[in-house]
Amino acid sequence: MKKLILSSLLLFGFSAQATIVSDRIAATNRLLPLKKITVGPDDQYQGSLDPSGTVLVYTFKTNLVPHLRVQELKTGEVRDFLPLTADSQEPSIGPGGEVSFTYFKFSSRGDICFAELPSFSKPENKDVKIRCLARSESEKSEARLNSFWKSNNEIGYIVENPTSKERSIVSENIQTGAKSILASGKLFSPAMKLGGSFLTYVQIFEEEINSKKVFRRELVLQDLQKQKKYVVHFSLPGISGFPAISSDGNMIYFSHYPNDSNGDNVIDGSDNAVVFRIPIAKIVTNESQAPLFPEQLTSLENSCSFPHPFQEVIYVTCAFEGSLDIYQMPATGIVPVKWTKAILINALATSRSYQERILNLNTEKYRDPSDLQITNERLLTNHILADETAAALSFLEEMMREKKNTAKQKEFFEILKIYLEAKQLKKSQPSADISRVFRGQMNQFENQLSNFHQEQNFKQIVH
Repeated sequence: MKKLILSSLLLFGFSAQATIVSDRIAATNRLLPLKKITVGPDDQYQGSLDPSGTVLVYTFKTNLVPHLRVQELKTGEVRDFLPLTADSQEPSIGPGGEVSFTYFKFSSRGDICFAELPSFSKPENKDVKIRCLARSESEKSEARLNSFWKSNNEIGYIVENPTSKERSIVSENIQTGAKSILASGKLFSPAMKLGGSFLTYVQIFEEEINSKKVFRRELVLQDLQKQKKYVVHFSLPGISGFPAISSDGNMIYFSHYPNDSNGDNVIDGSDNAVVFRIPIAKIVTNESQAPLFPEQLTSLENSCSFPHPFQEVIYVTCAFEGSLDIYQMPATGIVPVKWTKAILINALATSRSYQERILNLNTEKYRDPSDLQITNERLLTNHILADETAAALSFLEEMMREKKNTAKQKEFFEILKIYLEAKQLKKSQPSADISRVFRGQMNQFENQLSNFHQEQNFKQIVH
């Protein structure tokens, strides 16, 4: 009996110590971890959640072949959603549990189809009833992709003309077949909150600057009720993509690609991504159309994209553990909301990587924009140290537009710009060989440097 009592007391002591340690770890000021939902080794991405928040549908790709899978979040059970006789991707779950998706069984260009979400309480059913939106004779050659639910009976999707490659976002009633065009142009990744009035997507705009065609990729918010279009300019380096509207209709979440991380000389969806968000109210009240600064939610180290907000959480696709997988995190991001400026400054000092520093600095900039010059200087420094020249150039150009710059600062920034442009040019060289064009451009940089008389030490570094 005494031994039993002694054992119980010892166990209680260990349990109490473990609880104290756990509480102390939980109270530590640290970035919130991402919760892994799917498990590789194959790629799993583009998650969409059912209205109850219990079932996830996503694209599963193995050997370059995509098809849809469903996963019950409570048990982790996974099933194939459709027969593996045809490719399928880009799921979007409707209000009654119907899943719309792009299907390649009947057309190599893709059809928009939908089917009922399976019940995990019943045995797996291989005979899924699939309905596809009808095509007229003139529509048979068009590509259809990126479906979303506009209302209980309406599915929106992109239609691409095979000849001109022009696109339209179309809304179609699944009962009557009635269609309406919501937007046209070079469009990507449309999204809506079910039953909402705002449509968001990414659009490429073409303009001519100094007799040269320049293409801008911008996020667009369109008020379908007021028939008003807002082109959103972000105070960020890089390009944006894959927008999504929050469950309450107040926020836009989106992926952002700040730099050419894979070294192919193009910033696009193949590069590492970060997830941001911005209140819709900031967009619609921005009458001056000044560049807006959104809130960063993830670190570039995790390379997260395809945000899917659901109530108080957000599901994202990240690529930092060997494959693309779906993770869950708070809708407010991995930097705790309760962190004060003092904690953010301490977190900046103890950050273990440049990307973590950039996340903390962008969070400080968003929450307390009172000292933008110092914050931008620190961001510029960390982008340079991280060897992200495209992002560094973007921040430098923003700082160069500051009217309070002294003559010495202006000259320093001009020299720094030459350094970054030369470094970016060097990165673009296909091999170790120095081309004639590269040598000529470097000579131009040399001539530009000769016009400056101050900052001699820095000029030597550029050389």
